[in-house]
Amino acid sequence: MAQQGSGPPRFPSGPVPGGPGRGRPDAGPDTDEELPSWVIPAPVRPPRQHPSSRRRPGAGARHGESPAGGGPDRDDPRAGNGARDDGAVGASGGVDDGGGVDEGGVVGDGRLARDSQRARSGRGARHGGDGPRYGGEGGLRVPFGRARAARARRARRRLRVWGVLAGGAALIAVLIYVLLPGGGASSPAGANGFVTTYLPGEYRSVPDTCESVSAATLGRYLPGRPTRAALPGLSGNSGNQCDWTLDHKPVYRLLQVTAQAYAPSGLASGNGSATSAAKDAYAQDLQAKTHPPRSTHQPPARITAIRGLGTAAFSAFQVIKAGGDTTDRVTVVARIRNALVIVTFSGLDHASRGGYGPDSPGELAAGAAAAARDVLARIG
Repeated sequence: MAQQGSGPPRFPSGPVPGGPGRGRPDAGPDTDEELPSWVIPAPVRPPRQHPSSRRRPGAGARHGESPAGGGPDRDDPRAGNGARDDGAVGASGGVDDGGGVDEGGVVGDGRLARDSQRARSGRGARHGGDGPRYGGEGGLRVPFGRARAARARRARRRLRVWGVLAGGAALIAVLIYVLLPGGGASSPAGANGFVTTYLPGEYRSVPDTCESVSAATLGRYLPGRPTRAALPGLSGNSGNQCDWTLDHKPVYRLLQVTAQAYAPSGLASGNGSATSAAKDAYAQDLQAKTHPPRSTHQPPARITAIRGLGTAAFSAFQVIKAGGDTTDRVTVVARIRNALVIVTFSGLDHASRGGYGPDSPGELAAGAAAAARDVLARIG
């Protein structure tokens, strides 16, 4: 017996005492001596190993197997990694040393073996089922749930990128549709009644005003050899201006003719059509003659409506004094659909140096109306 205070009993690496033919070294083959129960070792459970770790050769093999077969040498003291002596690991993870573990997982001495379900399914698995797990022959792999979340994040990022691109393209298409005349619309009016293209009968361009005023008109109201100056419009064929100047004492006259075709605009009143834009410009010209801005230093004009000239027309007469000179000015504004014609006919009535004047306001009004009628006839 071990003395009090001594360490735990040491067991020999050889056969378990008391077994048939496996007695102590000093006992004979016929020794049948009964040993105390504390000498016989309890069943030893093999240490649990992580499924991802590789099994070392000889670890956990049955006693008596050769090292080449995967078991430890009988005399190798490192054989303690498995069951000692003849104790073997059973199918359910227990030790079979005579008292053994049966199929139900019960040890022979009445103790229940620990459930081996976790060991069989892999201790290192993070998730159940057939998804990716830690461990196994494939080494460390990403869990199934984490891989699925990564794929979902990438899909969401792709959707966001394509959504932004699609939204930008839609915004550009809407701007082109609204701002450009006739752009992208087969129907003149949209769903909200807003016109984005030319309506039937509206004009996209106007004729050259220098060629539109007839020679008869010029010869009657600008006798002699007037000087002509052409001023092309800033928007192509949609507008232009032409001026004629006659400086022949005692006559000094200046005839200015402008034609402009308006396009549909989001800034126009009403439905935004080209005709609505021309109406707005006509109203602004009438307001400017009735109540001139202070910056122009011009007096309010006397307005007279003209019937039979285009769709709508008026005449504005002003007497402008500046620097000792007095100028009579007649302005005729006429509209036909979305085209606007403005004729300004000025004559020097009195000059500070002398030699010019007087001029006839009635003749100026008639000449302005005649030039406007010539241009409107060319427009259509």
